[in-house]
Amino acid sequence: MLNTNTKSFINKYNIISKIILIFLCLIILGFISLFLFLNYLNSLWPFPDVKDYKTIPLPESSIIYDRTWWELYKIYLEKRTYVPYEEININMINAIIASEDKRFWSNPWYDSIWIIRAIFNWLLKWSSISWTSWITQQLARVTYLTDERTIERKIKELYLSIELNSIFDKKDILELYLNKIFFWWNSYWVEQASQTYFWIKASELNILESSILSSLPKAPTWLSPYNNKYALLGYPLILNNSGSSIKILSKNDLDNKDNEVNKLTTFFDKLDAVNAWSYLKICWINYRNIKSYNFFVDELWCTNVKFNKLLLFLNSISIEYKDSYIEYKTWRKDYILWRMLEDKYITFEEYKQAIIWSFGFEFNEYTDAIRYPHFVIYIRDNLFEKYWKEEIETGWYKIYTTINPLLQDKAQELIEKQVITNIEKFWAKNAALISLDNKSGEIISMVWWVDYFDKSNGGYNNMIFARLQPGSTFKPFIYMLSMIKEWFTKYTIFTDAKFTFPWDYTPNNSDWKYMWKMTLSKALNYSRNIPAVKNYYAAWEEEEIIKFLTPFWMKSLIDFKNEFKEKNGYNYVYAAPMALWTVQITPFELASAYSVFANSWIKNEITSILKIIDSKWNIIETNENKIWQRVLEQKYTYQINSILSNINDRPWGWNYFLAIPGRQMAAKTWTSSKQYKKEIDDEEDTILPKDLWTVWYTPSITTVVWAWNTSWEELKIKAYWLTWAWPIMRDFMDFAHKDLEIEKWKKD
Repeated sequence: MLNTNTKSFINKYNIISKIILIFLCLIILGFISLFLFLNYLNSLWPFPDVKDYKTIPLPESSIIYDRTWWELYKIYLEKRTYVPYEEININMINAIIASEDKRFWSNPWYDSIWIIRAIFNWLLKWSSISWTSWITQQLARVTYLTDERTIERKIKELYLSIELNSIFDKKDILELYLNKIFFWWNSYWVEQASQTYFWIKASELNILESSILSSLPKAPTWLSPYNNKYALLGYPLILNNSGSSIKILSKNDLDNKDNEVNKLTTFFDKLDAVNAWSYLKICWINYRNIKSYNFFVDELWCTNVKFNKLLLFLNSISIEYKDSYIEYKTWRKDYILWRMLEDKYITFEEYKQAIIWSFGFEFNEYTDAIRYPHFVIYIRDNLFEKYWKEEIETGWYKIYTTINPLLQDKAQELIEKQVITNIEKFWAKNAALISLDNKSGEIISMVWWVDYFDKSNGGYNNMIFARLQPGSTFKPFIYMLSMIKEWFTKYTIFTDAKFTFPWDYTPNNSDWKYMWKMTLSKALNYSRNIPAVKNYYAAWEEEEIIKFLTPFWMKSLIDFKNEFKEKNGYNYVYAAPMALWTVQITPFELASAYSVFANSWIKNEITSILKIIDSKWNIIETNENKIWQRVLEQKYTYQINSILSNINDRPWGWNYFLAIPGRQMAAKTWTSSKQYKKEIDDEEDTILPKDLWTVWYTPSITTVVWAWNTSWEELKIKAYWLTWAWPIMRDFMDFAHKDLEIEKWKKD
């Protein structure tokens, strides 16, 4: 029988053996776990290389240039402007640290408090990983990873954070971070965000502006100042006894409720506070202005407010004024300011002033830095259609365009000047212009509208590519085909008299008069309607005319008929009025077609691109080897050019308006009419002008000017092409030709 000592020894031996066994099992389990973990890590390999921040992959903007290589616009997926740490205001540095990584300066590559909190939350929730990241992790994620909330992403994030912290110091990491995060509205990076929202540099940001920008990365779309301004800034709230409420969100709101908001401002101004480590002792508080029982105001008008209760304190403010109460509602910006105050980045006085300055705070309306917006948007949309949109936005392409900056500036200047002059005189608010180089087919000037950014007046409307009634400017094409079909010449006689055509169609002239016998040249220059319809029939009518005009880029003629049939189930027929007004084509098509006349029936492909170069400096597109085509014999175009430039067959006095001294210049004009009833009781319609057209061309340049209102507002009765469109055309064409060689059309 074993004695007591022996039993005790055996028990101790068994316990030690079990401990050793457990320890060995743990070691084996640890090795197995390590082996499995290393294999798991190997499955996640390779990790990105972060040794050189210059290798961080970033989309590169493509740039559009004019023909002299001046930058017009950047096409981007992410708009960026990089700034070094030294050029970022300390307010912004402090705000982003206070909001995103409280212990950024002191933690190594990890934040132990953050890790404990993350594990604790995960164990309690037993759900997908729910944790916030410190700044280095966020930098790793936005640079290399996705937003997918998985263990795999978190492991990669931790690994990359270790790498970043081992290579860069804290200032470098913060610089990279602020030059990488997204601030909404295509504002990537702090400098671009500062310019977008405040029109200042990142080096000029004050405390309020810094707290606003630091609020955005958490939820940029939701907190956008253009989406949910209230959720970003917070706001004074006026509660009326009737139960209604008014949020003070804009400068206009502030002005309308100036007395009420001044009460709140005065309340904040009087507050004073002492920082007592974990709480603030706030004084000069009237207890009647605090509605929460969480805050006891003593006889000295002071209360103690813990930092984590500061937002509750602000939301407890309620100041009575007449029949209403003025309160303050906190949101994301107030959270940032609270954290900055708690971490002693700002004083209580600065804290108060930032809140007061936020009342009715207005953000700058964002517009892209863009030169010649009408032409640039046309280029951009064509590039997106021809190439992949993402490729253009990120591929660092250099797009050299045909636009002539001298002519484009002149066109914009003339249109703006004429609009100012004519809004009062004629009620014509807008105009458009397109100009082509006839020899090369290049677009040298394009203005859609008087002001691209004038939303209220239809600035975004592209009138150059809008289908409009060309009226008499379409007649030369009818006459040209009739001359070919029937061997007419400019001396062929037509009678301008009342005439009834098939289908009982009896057109009138615009002046309701007749000029009787006249030559074809005079009929076209005087724009007589009856001879024009006669030429329509001589040209073998609609089908032949459309077939003839197909090489002239007049695609709208067919497109309109196809769309009409698809919508209504039957064919649209232009018929004889086609010679006068029933067709609709774009100013672009009209200019392109007239350029064929000007270029002696040689059709050049119309282009807006000189060349495109990719990121490796390869030329991927050029207009050097353009396709050209002779549409018809030169003798035919000589006839139409000689008619439209014939100074003897134009109405008396028009040569002063339709000429460039010393040059051959052809011209066609038109003012359409639209019926309006001035008063409901009027028995007859009042006929007022509508589209105002002027087409001029020389052997060198073709230009089309259009004017009217897209709002369909009527013009004054005296408005027509001579008073509105002609001044733009005259000055533009004179300017465009001043340094060009004088050319003449050749007969053969």
